[in-house]
Order: sequence, then structure tokens, then C-alpha cells
Amino acid sequence: MKSFKTIRSVFSVAILLASVLGSNNLMAESKDGSLSVDICAPESEDDSSEDDLYINVDKRATFPGGHIKMAAFIKENIKYPEFAADNGVQGRVIVNFVVDKDGSISDIKVVRGVHPSLDAEAVRVVKLMPKWQPAERGGKPVRTKYMLPLSFRITDVQTNKKEQP
Repeated sequence: MKSFKTIRSVFSVAILLASVLGSNNLMAESKDGSLSVDICAPESEDDSSEDDLYINVDKRATFPGGHIKMAAFIKENIKYPEFAADNGVQGRVIVNFVVDKDGSISDIKVVRGVHPSLDAEAVRVVKLMPKWQPAERGGKPVRTKYMLPLSFRITDVQTNKKEQP
């Protein structure tokens, strides 16, 4: 008969809305949107390997300087694709990536796209990011996934610039 141990898992909901076109409201983050769940899982002799991705971590991976610095980095580096701007294409692209043990970014994927030009720009900006502070579990750095929504919006200011000769 297998033995089971109770594992407390915490699922945190954090929302980062990065405005791409010069809004002062670069981000909104839920302060405490966590849900605790007790899960019974089989005990294993070897519960981790070198390439494991961890969801339940003691310390989450963070961009150097935090969410505000990340929003500033995105604002400085993102370029609204000309085709998308000319054709009124806008929306939110959700990018998923892995923050490795050394803080580097890998395995970048568009989870929900809007248009190929916006999707490609979102991936390009994530690739430009510096190394992050990796997640930690048991005091050791571990690999973890991170989901980043990027909002592309056309504003009146941008529309007026296009109309001027």
C-alpha cells in the first residue's frame, strides 16, 4: 500500500497589465488573491530532478527591480508593429516562459495571441529581458513558469501622429 503525505499548495493570482503606449497606469497587481488547497499526493523517493519545473515555490521568480521596473522595461523596448497600428489591430497577448535556475529566460511561448505581428513583438521583448532573480524552493534556485500578459492598445495620441503630414 502506498503512503500519502499532505502537501499544502498555494495558488497565487497576480495580474500585471503593462500598457504599451505611454499610460501612467503601467500595472495593476492583486495584493492577495491566493487560495490554499490541501492535496494528497503519493510520496516519492526522488521528488525532483535537474530539469523539473516547480509551481509551488517558497519565493517566486522576479524581474530585477520588481514589477514596476519590468513595466518600464517593456514600455522602453516595445515597438507597436506598423502593420498592426495601420490596421487597428490591438488586444492582449499572453506569453508563457520559463525562468531557469540561473535567472535566464527560456521556452517562450504565446499562450493566447492576437495577431502574428503583435505576438512576435511580445516574444521579442521577452527575449530582450535581463536575467531574473530565480524562484526558490527550500532555499535553492529552481526552474519555474511565468505568465506575462502584454496589452497592445492604439490611443488617440498615436492616431493623431499618424494623421499629421
